[in-house]
Amino acid sequence: MPSIAQCRRAAGFDILKAAILAALPALLISLNALNLTKCSSKFPGIPDMGLFRFYFHQGKLITPSVCQTEAGFFVDQGPLTVTSVKDSTKVRQAIVKAFVKGNNVIPTPDGSEAAGSIILERLVIDSWSKFEKDAVLYTVHLGGRYTTYHVTGRKDDGMWTMDESTTRKFDSNATYDTLAEAIIDDIRRQMLPKPESVKPMLLLQKIDP
Repeated sequence: MPSIAQCRRAAGFDILKAAILAALPALLISLNALNLTKCSSKFPGIPDMGLFRFYFHQGKLITPSVCQTEAGFFVDQGPLTVTSVKDSTKVRQAIVKAFVKGNNVIPTPDGSEAAGSIILERLVIDSWSKFEKDAVLYTVHLGGRYTTYHVTGRKDDGMWTMDESTTRKFDSNATYDTLAEAIIDDIRRQMLPKPESVKPMLLLQKIDP
């Protein structure tokens, strides 16, 4: 025959079990809401990890589907979205949509396809260097304690360089709209008229008669 202490422990366990079962539906709802917060533009939070690229080229924002290969690196894939930067609302929607979609995992390419070829084909450009000289690359890294946002710099020959690039860090709780607005703000800056370079004057030596 069980002792009084054993009966009390059994009764306490049954009460605890009943309380957990009663609270389980509410817990599941909370977890689902948290998942929506991470994955839905309606609740614009930031997913755990991710890398996204956006290209500003001749008045348009090119948004590829950035996929993660099984080997771990990221590649630009289709479908590709091309949006006129004249409509900032559509630009913002394109950026947020990319964040919401995330990075699909794909088999590692065999290397036969040249990097950036999907962009060149869509824009009908025959070389990456020609595209790069007229483009700005925005790279967003999501994950960890903060989100990192990079803007490519440019060398004297017009090609990209990390030495002149700009990097900003956002809190990991920054919303999709906040990141999209940062890209849009920089695009506006890129579209400002460039100051004309002042050519040095050639000074001729004065010759006394």
